Amino acid sequence: MSHKSIQIPSVSIIFSVISVLVSIAFAINMLFMYHQNKNLLASELDALHQKVEDSFQYSIEDLNERFGLLIAHYTQMPEITKAIEQKNRDKLQRLVEADYQTLKQQEPNLYVMHFFDTKNVTILRMHKPESYNDDLTDIRPIVDEVNRTKTQMSGFEPGKNGITYRITTPVFNPQHHHIGVLEFGVRPAYFSERLKQRNDVAVRTLVKTTSLKSLTYQTHFKQINDYSVVMSDPIFNQLSIDHQHSKQVIENDDGVYLVLSNIFLNSYDDRPILQFQIIKNISGSYAEYKRNNQMYITLSLATYAFFLLFLYVVFQRFQNNLHQAIELLRNSERHRRKVTDMSLKDELTQAFNRRYFNQVMDELYSGGELTNTPYSMVFFDIDHFKQVNDTHGHLIGDEVLIELTKEIKSHFRDGDQLFRWGGEEFFALLADTPLSQAISIAERFRVSVQNSHRWPENIHLTISLSVVQLQQNESPESMQHRLDELLYEAKASGRNQVKHESLKY
Repeated sequence: MSHKSIQIPSVSIIFSVISVLVSIAFAINMLFMYHQNKNLLASELDALHQKVEDSFQYSIEDLNERFGLLIAHYTQMPEITKAIEQKNRDKLQRLVEADYQTLKQQEPNLYVMHFFDTKNVTILRMHKPESYNDDLTDIRPIVDEVNRTKTQMSGFEPGKNGITYRITTPVFNPQHHHIGVLEFGVRPAYFSERLKQRNDVAVRTLVKTTSLKSLTYQTHFKQINDYSVVMSDPIFNQLSIDHQHSKQVIENDDGVYLVLSNIFLNSYDDRPILQFQIIKNISGSYAEYKRNNQMYITLSLATYAFFLLFLYVVFQRFQNNLHQAIELLRNSERHRRKVTDMSLKDELTQAFNRRYFNQVMDELYSGGELTNTPYSMVFFDIDHFKQVNDTHGHLIGDEVLIELTKEIKSHFRDGDQLFRWGGEEFFALLADTPLSQAISIAERFRVSVQNSHRWPENIHLTISLSVVQLQQNESPESMQHRLDELLYEAKASGRNQVKHESLKY
């Protein structure tokens, strides 16, 4: 019997085959590392974009909270409400002059402090006291809307003397009769200065040109499309910016810059009024990005040559590169999750924030889920929370908010979500819960808070609540309006109670 000899490929053939396989592997690895490095740079730019938007949101919330508290304080002072009701501008000016000057020292960009009667007629401009008795119905729609709805509103709006971010609030006398409007206004520079301080960026502020028609003085601003440039850092004159793109990277002799455009701040009714453009010098990050690319190419070529001589070392190097790539992916994902979590949660209480609440509401009302699954909403706030802050201080007030969040969450089921709307106001979204069941849950919240001993300083805490079931054929704003009306009824009826719409059987 003859035996066929086993044919063993020559060393050169084996080496050639391995070389081809190694070449393919290294080509793939180089491409992978290039895209990974590119994605890391993109993630850094996206994180900066999100940070800028968060800075705007924080600045707006901070303004509303600060001046909202001051307005609430004024409305509880009989001398001031009486002066407003009697339109006694001289007395009113004497009463608030010291506060106005102090506020301007604390916040140099504060400009407007404006009192109106219920007909939108100026009682007193602290920023221009010689100008009064003018009817602003036609040029100041936010004032007319606040007088009509008796609800606080905020947003950018131009006036006779300039454009400011306005916090416009109805004023009531001690008998709860509507007697007029008090408005504070902050210049756009407030936002650009805070952006610069927090993010080390250059800022250009643009105003919708058509919104400047009510100014009493002539303006000659540079025009960009439908906007007028009212403030600009010098770097904007040195770069050729394509205004059609919301994000772009520009290289010139001085460095590499990230340009963010189409960042809008709106009027009270969500019309775009201001646009901000941001420039960030990313020369360091971009140089590192290029160095990394060059490093990966050089390292891969050197390792590839080494592979041809020492297969074992080559395989080890390839394995190490793969581990590094996986770790880079993990770090990138952990960073992304951290940034996402920070943007969705309230920093103090760790409840979800207002931004995420609006996102959830939009998804619920537009996704058709309400047609098959009942959702109910509980809106509640702390009774007399201002007294807690006034008596014990804001640190104790913050601790109360933290403990309240824990107390409410201790009653949650899978799928329930808690949102901090602002101050001491919270929303609880109850999944797969009809109105009757939601009322029972809200009552459980109320009793639990009333009987809890977890509050600091032995504070006796109660909450007022309103409950509705979400309806498919309404808007999120309509749902919130129903809750506001019911909560107001709970407050007016003595607080520490649950108010809801009638059950349908």
